[in-house]
Amino acid sequence: MPTTNNNNDTPRRKNGFSTPYTGPQVSTWITLPVLIFEFFIVVAPVLPLEAAIPCTIVFGITAILAAFYAAMAQVIDPMDAHLARHLHKLEHGPPAIAEGEPEEDMKHCWICDTQVAEHAMHCKYCNKCVANFDHHCLWLNTCVGSANYHYFVMTMVFITAMLMVHSSVQVALTIDILLGGASKDRANAWFNANADGAIIGIYIGFVAFDALALSLVLQLLYFHWVLHKEGLTTYKYIVREAGRNREKRKKETARKNQRTAAMRKANDEGNRFLAMRLFYGDMCPCCDPLPPLPEEEEEEPSYTPVQPTNNNGDEEEATDGMENGRPYGDENDGVTFIAVKEA
Repeated sequence: MPTTNNNNDTPRRKNGFSTPYTGPQVSTWITLPVLIFEFFIVVAPVLPLEAAIPCTIVFGITAILAAFYAAMAQVIDPMDAHLARHLHKLEHGPPAIAEGEPEEDMKHCWICDTQVAEHAMHCKYCNKCVANFDHHCLWLNTCVGSANYHYFVMTMVFITAMLMVHSSVQVALTIDILLGGASKDRANAWFNANADGAIIGIYIGFVAFDALALSLVLQLLYFHWVLHKEGLTTYKYIVREAGRNREKRKKETARKNQRTAAMRKANDEGNRFLAMRLFYGDMCPCCDPLPPLPEEEEEEPSYTPVQPTNNNGDEEEATDGMENGRPYGDENDGVTFIAVKEA
């Protein structure tokens, strides 16, 4: 399969295990084994046997499933099917038996130089069009689209479950050790030393990490639950909010200009009291003498590309780069969409 585009020399990445790797991705490869090692070596032996067996089984299952779904989300290539067929033809030639193209709305990606599905978006990090593009995940180092979105969500679900088990067990052990319970004796016996103080320090450190990680993952889960309810992708949500913010700024600017003109008129007419009321009107809307702006018919912002706000587009990643078969804006530079990236 060709590794570069006709109009772009950037290597095309197949999936999350394609180079270059990202810092967040490498950190997960380190963090998950550390959490598992700490639980089996430092936590499970301090538990009473009747609690150690079920807790270890539950933790092990959630850790395995989290790793499995994360690996699947990274292995699966979310590339648009039309682009995949186009690349296959370039490498192997047309098939002996013509394949029927599915009936759906299409558009031309001038970067990939082929027809792709209307819902596909071009990711500049992976340098390919992605079917039902949601976002580019730095933690998995891959685009998330319709092909791997389920695995992405399930990764978050089982990471949440794993962290909850990991943290709750250590909180319970810490409390029992501080109260002088049997966990203190088991900890000292396991490490063959008076190590309960060091064990508490380790537990508290890992619980703090779990709490931070849970706060981030739970926010992300809630965000995607809201997106599911609204029938949006992360990309469409950000474009929609950007459109709403632009409309809000437009109205604020119009209101400010209206107030300035009204104050100038009041001063010209010598009505200082009215000018003062206008000046402080935005602080007290109930006594603001400025009439409201004429109502305009509100339209839902469409999911159309916006021009990048910086000079070099380094922070943007998803491009459409197409409009009736022609690129937006300058013919040599694809218009880059606003950033759609996880924190």
